[in-house]
Amino acid sequence: MKTIQVFPYHTGTMSWERLPLELVEGIFDHLQQDRQVLKICSLVCKSWLYPAYRRLFYDTRLSWDQLRVVFDSRSESTAAPFIRCLRIAHDSSHQWNGTFRSLDGFHSVTSLCLESLFWYQILPDMRMTIFNRFNAVTRLELRIVVTTSFSEFAQMICSFRSLESLILGPTDWDIRDNTPSTKLPQNFHGLEFDGNEFKIFEWLMSFGHDLNLRNVCFLNPRNRQVIDTFLRVLGPSLESFRIFLKGVLSFVS
Repeated sequence: MKTIQVFPYHTGTMSWERLPLELVEGIFDHLQQDRQVLKICSLVCKSWLYPAYRRLFYDTRLSWDQLRVVFDSRSESTAAPFIRCLRIAHDSSHQWNGTFRSLDGFHSVTSLCLESLFWYQILPDMRMTIFNRFNAVTRLELRIVVTTSFSEFAQMICSFRSLESLILGPTDWDIRDNTPSTKLPQNFHGLEFDGNEFKIFEWLMSFGHDLNLRNVCFLNPRNRQVIDTFLRVLGPSLESFRIFLKGVLSFVS
């Protein structure tokens, strides 16, 4: 069992603030799995706050109770700029609308996960808030998402203009309308999904030569025809193709 002592004052002729940056980063790399020690280190001096926060908040999951306490945008030490992977989950549309209204300063987030999201209940101005505040997101993960129609679902995805990779858990839409007229983000190339694969596949195939998928993963696929067509149409351009079947992983290259 390791014991670490941190003294927030001068020792000898050198203060903690004057330690070489390379040494400070090395110390925090060694401690990055110990959140309690990182919290203590963030209080030692100002120069230790930022490297500690980068490791503490890199991957953050938000609950409603934590939101206003931890991510107050008026605080000088707000954690928002240090977050790269953000996960948000709520149980009601009221909480979702309140969350998006409160969030600010998250322009550094590149990976966003939204769980239990009833998109059709999100206010129009809050939808624009999401797209504007998370404009750097390259990886989007949606778990248990419900929309009014498939068109609404597709338009939501395509509004993340920097999107490169999409991960879809269970999704549902009330109206199975025609394939929407939308434009995929320019750098979109990765897809992983579980369920509703036929409708999503039909939508993607409508892009023809504009579709640039290189990495595809199916989780427990229920439609063999979709897999066969994926391989026939996109096989030559795919860099990886994975299938997970009831705990068994199969690779197709």
